[in-house]
Amino acid sequence: MNKNILVIGATSEIGNEVNKLFALQGSRFVLIGRDSIKIEEHKNELLSLGSKDVEGLVDDLVLTENKEGLFNKALIFLNYKIDIVFINYASLENQDLLENRILEAVKNLNTNFVSAAEWSLITGNYFDKSDGKLIFLSSVAAERGRRSNYIYGASKSGMNILIEGLSNRFAYKNSFFVSLKLGVVKTKMSSDIEGLSKLLAVDPSTIAKKIYKIANLKKPKTFYLLPKIWIIIIFLIKLLPNKVLFNIK
Repeated sequence: MNKNILVIGATSEIGNEVNKLFALQGSRFVLIGRDSIKIEEHKNELLSLGSKDVEGLVDDLVLTENKEGLFNKALIFLNYKIDIVFINYASLENQDLLENRILEAVKNLNTNFVSAAEWSLITGNYFDKSDGKLIFLSSVAAERGRRSNYIYGASKSGMNILIEGLSNRFAYKNSFFVSLKLGVVKTKMSSDIEGLSKLLAVDPSTIAKKIYKIANLKKPKTFYLLPKIWIIIIFLIKLLPNKVLFNIK
């Protein structure tokens, strides 16, 4: 069934694979992001796959003070009905760099938590008037604070709590807020990851099929660990005492 979809972070490799699956069903899109060229390319790609209509809005998702205005523009284009909002963007910076440049760390937290929280709360206010789903691409990094990525993990963890709170806020309504806690996916952002995580990395198209299925559920859960192997891995990681975790980079 075709949907009206707002994509916040329109150049996400994972998100774009999800969009393709919805385009095959004739869904309509508003794509918001900074890169006008990539947005135009993806717009044409979705139209060629069967999307009924695609609009691109070029703006900085983090710095813009006009998030509500952009949301309302998307709402107008989609005939005042948004079925699904995807929040796809994130920034995974070098941990050592962030520790030594506090302003960069704050900037990273603003990207991964503050701005994403703004978009989520704006969506929540819209869902007070119209049913829908918000899907947030989170990370397994949020499950424990590891020395190699704890700033990134903290921002994702904060968003998970926010999504859970919004889910509780709408518990007696027909709107749903979902965090997808993803393991490592083979994208440009994760290209520097090494060790076991790299061996477990999956293709964006593989994870997109799982996201597509969850997004189409009538009543999805508040969070999912994807792929499922990470349910076991995170369970074991949570059992580790700190003195063991401290030795794992």
